[in-house]
Amino acid sequence: ILTLNIVDNNDEEFSDDMLLTFMYGPAAPDTPVGEEYVDVFKVSETSYNTNLIEETSGYEWELLPAEAGEIMWILNDATVYWNPDFLGDATLKARALNDCGDGDYSDELNIFVDNTVGIVNNDENFKVSVSPNPNNGEFKLEISSNENSSFSFKIINYQGVEMAGQKDVSAQSNYSQNFDFSELPSGIYLISIKSENRIYSKKVLITK
Repeated sequence: ILTLNIVDNNDEEFSDDMLLTFMYGPAAPDTPVGEEYVDVFKVSETSYNTNLIEETSGYEWELLPAEAGEIMWILNDATVYWNPDFLGDATLKARALNDCGDGDYSDELNIFVDNTVGIVNNDENFKVSVSPNPNNGEFKLEISSNENSSFSFKIINYQGVEMAGQKDVSAQSNYSQNFDFSELPSGIYLISIKSENRIYSKKVLITK
């Protein structure tokens, strides 16, 4: 309680009180719990939750990258509606809110988003290899095929950003190329290869 006492020029006294309440911002919630591998060929949405913190007026959830999908939530329960065109790593985190403002975000939940429709990593007619794997960012990509069609490929990071790629590669040739991504941070990267009839997927692990 804050009290203000004053005396005016006529020696009259006045007094007033104010009740001041101290509150703390909410604590960071726990790391969200839910599926860490999502196959958008099989599911279009997944549910996640974190712990309910006392004296919290609401929650805010964040899915990165934003193009991975749309997220809707009620307090500590959230549902992600995945973008079927997104492949790669995504992160999900949450924070609590109260009258004092926003709390700290939780630790991130790492989610790998895949699409296994028609995906074959190796068969007799189409072979994909990355060596070495894991690597420090320098690796060799080799693609060999007996199919009578062309293919295209792209290398994407966890945000779905294309790092390198090539289109209209003859499928009846042995493709080989060295890549140097040594400036990139450690993490999982994805090589997505599309031929006329199928999609091929290969993960590349960069470690420092």
